[in-house]
Amino acid sequence: MTSEYASEIEELPPDSRILSGQRYRKHLYWTAQAAIWTANFYYLFRLLLILTESQRSWRMWLMLAVEGVFGRLSYQDQRLTVAAGGEPECGPRKRLRLRGSQNLPRVDVLIPCCGEPVDVILATVRAACTIDYPMSQFRVRVLDDGASIQLRDAISELHLNWPHLFYHTRGRQSGRVFAKAGNLNYALFTVQKDNPPEFCAILDADSIPKPEFLRATLPHLLLPPQAALVTTRQYFDNLPAGDPLSQSRLHFYTCQNAELDICGRAIDAGSGAVFRRNAIVDVGGYPTFSFSEDWQLSLILRGMGYRTVQVQEPLQFGLVPTSLEGHIAQRNRWHIGHSQQVFALRPPANRSMPRHVQWSIACGGLAITLGLVGHVVGYATVPWLLLSRSLIPASSFFLLQAQVVLGMLYVSTLWVYGWLQNAHAGIRGSLFSQLENSWLAAVDAKELIELCVRVFLVRFAENLKSNHEEPSGPRPVSPSHEESRAELFSDCLGGDSDISRTDEHLASLPTGVILKSLNVFTNKFPELGILHLPTLMQAFELGCSKETKVLLSAILLVTKSQLSFLNPSWASSLLSGKDYEFYARQALSEFILQPPNIQVVQALLIMTLYEWGGRNFHKAWVYCGIAIRIMQSIHSRRIAPYPLDTDTNAGAAKDMIAPGIENRTMWACFIMDRMISSGTYNPPMLPLSEMEKLKVSRPLSTVEFAFGTSASLWSGATGQNITWPERQPSGLLDITQCYEILVSGFDIWAQVMTFIFNDGRRAPGMCAPENCPWVPGSPWSRTKAQLERWRAGQHDRLYYPSNSVAIHMTLGYGESFTYINLLYYLSTLMLHREYFPFLPTAESGPRGPVDHPLLEAEAPAGWWEASALELFTAAEHIAKLLHEASECGAHLMTPFAGFCAFSASYMNLYIYRFPRMNLGRSPQAEQLMNFCLAYLEEFQHVWKLGEAWVSTLKHASILYQRASTDRGRYLGKSRMDFDHLHQSIHEFRVVDRSNEHMQEIEGAEGVVSTATYGPSVDRIDTGTEIENLSAPLSHLLADVSTYSHGQGAWLQWWPTLEDVELALES
Repeated sequence: MTSEYASEIEELPPDSRILSGQRYRKHLYWTAQAAIWTANFYYLFRLLLILTESQRSWRMWLMLAVEGVFGRLSYQDQRLTVAAGGEPECGPRKRLRLRGSQNLPRVDVLIPCCGEPVDVILATVRAACTIDYPMSQFRVRVLDDGASIQLRDAISELHLNWPHLFYHTRGRQSGRVFAKAGNLNYALFTVQKDNPPEFCAILDADSIPKPEFLRATLPHLLLPPQAALVTTRQYFDNLPAGDPLSQSRLHFYTCQNAELDICGRAIDAGSGAVFRRNAIVDVGGYPTFSFSEDWQLSLILRGMGYRTVQVQEPLQFGLVPTSLEGHIAQRNRWHIGHSQQVFALRPPANRSMPRHVQWSIACGGLAITLGLVGHVVGYATVPWLLLSRSLIPASSFFLLQAQVVLGMLYVSTLWVYGWLQNAHAGIRGSLFSQLENSWLAAVDAKELIELCVRVFLVRFAENLKSNHEEPSGPRPVSPSHEESRAELFSDCLGGDSDISRTDEHLASLPTGVILKSLNVFTNKFPELGILHLPTLMQAFELGCSKETKVLLSAILLVTKSQLSFLNPSWASSLLSGKDYEFYARQALSEFILQPPNIQVVQALLIMTLYEWGGRNFHKAWVYCGIAIRIMQSIHSRRIAPYPLDTDTNAGAAKDMIAPGIENRTMWACFIMDRMISSGTYNPPMLPLSEMEKLKVSRPLSTVEFAFGTSASLWSGATGQNITWPERQPSGLLDITQCYEILVSGFDIWAQVMTFIFNDGRRAPGMCAPENCPWVPGSPWSRTKAQLERWRAGQHDRLYYPSNSVAIHMTLGYGESFTYINLLYYLSTLMLHREYFPFLPTAESGPRGPVDHPLLEAEAPAGWWEASALELFTAAEHIAKLLHEASECGAHLMTPFAGFCAFSASYMNLYIYRFPRMNLGRSPQAEQLMNFCLAYLEEFQHVWKLGEAWVSTLKHASILYQRASTDRGRYLGKSRMDFDHLHQSIHEFRVVDRSNEHMQEIEGAEGVVSTATYGPSVDRIDTGTEIENLSAPLSHLLADVSTYSHGQGAWLQWWPTLEDVELALES
């Protein structure tokens, strides 16, 4: 290869700055020699004096150790300089260029990415496509682990201009895929399998290459035959003035890696690498045992006999973290990557490496980790040592003088060597710059300790689980159990549905149809983010069990209704919803008393949502209750120190995914429990205190759920307080943590609904001055503050309308973003609405209640105006959210979203008829009301729940139209005169009260009420003293659920089947 391309390679004049520094090479070399000998003699002399000192103390040993810690890095630099040699030609690599355009080697430019902003990625892609190299000889491959539809479409458009540009994705990844290393290995061993190039270049998503990038790097691979990798120095566009955090890593690239380059042992420290593909394949691809895959690849190549070189020219420009938090996180990741080098000894991931290479890498990582610990100890003890005495042996004045002289000589050589280092590199670096970022040692050490603890707990939990697992088959079910199940789950569908036919249909569904159905379910039902698609697909492929089939039938049952809006071609291969419904009911009736199974729990939760949407509230409650009990059993077996039931089937996979699925499913039980308890007088079964008692960790993020769980889930330790009102988050939650946000949001929403359904402001004592909503510390104020803390804990990119649904839809989170904002604005709406008049006059401005009991204190000036603005703005945002989501294709059609549309439609109707209640600040009220009505018209065809809401809105519209056009028609009337209609506007567990609504509307005409629009004067006598009125609204919920932990709650609170059937018939 040398002879083939030698004539095409041109040598450019060296950089004048670097050339001028070469005159210092010999001085640097001999100074390094002197510094090494001085250091050796100094430390040996100090050591001998301490050993012979009769009054030696541990302070002397500590002082010597601290000196060694801070001198270690400079000592390593000096040894590197000596190893590189002292001749002037031992300097930076020559500047070479590959000329010509014919028969040049083929190159693939790989751009791995995963979730970065699309505009940042596209800037890199455009720069890569315009590299000065024959288009026929290089390809640009975008490797997208985020599976971004927006990015894919953008690349497709750019492909029209640059045919050598291609988009590749493994899909959204799950399990342990080793991030960037896995992405690059996917390119090496899958994408390039049929048409491999000779060389590959790696560019990070934010690294802009210069046009001469390939022509400047390839010569260094073409000339020396053993060269396997060329790394380029990283330059940055957004580096702060003065580089206060050493983010440029100037010392590493110009001093340390430059010396390694002379030895042919340069380290690849990130983007901008070009490598010989066969060499990388020969060593097994990118290593997957460490976060710092590029660094480890360099070590492996060196150990396998290849040369790695560095080019100092500015050939690429990237971005550095723009915050201290981001900088620390980046450095922590690097140090964790170095500590993971010890995993090079762990089979089978590194079979291509000889054993001596594995030991070399592992020992190097251990040395770096110990050095990190040394810096922690050093920085911690220096202040104390400065205040201490007897730090060095001083038995005689001569020995003291000798140590001082040697110390000064040692420090002087360090200073001179540091100055010559900078002069030789042609930079203006600070002395002892090799200590850059050593001040982060404590933070890095903390991260390493936490990682080690997590790894230990994972291993411990795996061993504990394997020791306690015993295989067991299904437990026989007695006839009495069968009869009980039949009583709970039988339905009046008759025998029209053929269960065996449905069973065969589920077993034979094409994989593509199943995947698409699962994807629709995951997107359209954010509150049930419980499906781990790879695990579920593996269950189908390994033999579809009956439990898997019942879960699939429940998914298809609720997904069928969503397909009417998507109209995909594959929907024609599905059966009717009744078939899936009948199959799911019958199968679940067989499974509820069998050994606990996570898929049965998930199917029960889906059926809970389905039954609630169909207004089968009792069935929904029963399904949810059974799901919770089974899930508690599954979770208890995991955290119990001894087996609780030797007969049960453990069922969970022995991998890092199973605990994550259990975590998500447990929190889905929590959400569904809150959802179906809100708007009813039924207590929740899973208060947060119970979740803490069960040691349930926080809800997993999307990334954690997809890629595997932390050790704390295996061990059962929460590691944090999961009571959100009291928890102080370590950082803002982003969209990937949407499930954690939903869990805490539903807990707050349930508290708001419980307050309203316990008479709200009409509850005894709630109108007292200290409990008025504007008073700090009042129940309303505390709950509002809790809601705002929840909101403040979210990243500002989750705030609507500052950020649109469309933006998050491009990231695949459109529905989750919509759901989070619906939850916030609905809770805001419900809180404020409680204190506004139900039936104002056309001239009424923002004000509080006009019917008894009246508030016993006057609101501060402007409080009602501000409250009105929040109330009607929330209604406006809900309407616009749902409309925008529909327009973007992120259509949400769930029971909760329907209730949001109903509530927003009612409030927009209210302010449309009484615009003065918001001082005319809602000019779009009619349009927004129509948005919501159009949504509900579609909603009622999907969920029976919507029919009663539409009916309630029609009756409210009649009332408000009459009241606003005829001032005297309902003069003096208040919400007490429309009690059933007022009740209906709050109900999530909706009851059709159409007859009562019209009777109230017609009956209120001409009958004078005692309500007044005057100032608050009277207080209703409650007759008894109410306790804890200053407690937050969450206490009301806690009081109701105090006895909901035990089995007795089922008997005390569940209505009988006869009661429910009578209620539904009415």
